[in-house]
Amino acid sequence: MQNIEEQILAKIRKAKRGTLFFCESFTAFGTAKTVNKALERLYNGILNQSNFARITGVNTSLMRHYLCGVRNPSKKKLAIIEKNLRTFAAELSTIRIS
Repeated sequence: MQNIEEQILAKIRKAKRGTLFFCESFTAFGTAKTVNKALERLYNGILNQSNFARITGVNTSLMRHYLCGVRNPSKKKLAIIEKNLRTFAAELSTIRIS
């Protein structure tokens, strides 16, 4: 049996490119609290909530609400988040390490 982190990663890998996930996307694997903790462990040091909020152009406390399922973003806000994430991804793709 896979642990919660492995289940989350498997679901992310199977998803179509560009899919947005929230804590509630993984509640089949555990409670919202355990899912949130698992996501923190997976992405700790890579991308924290404050940096993610800055990249997406969303207020930090509002982003925390989105990520934990307290609130859901509107379709308009999701479009803005997606646009900003695509811009960030494009910037990352230009990085060359030699």
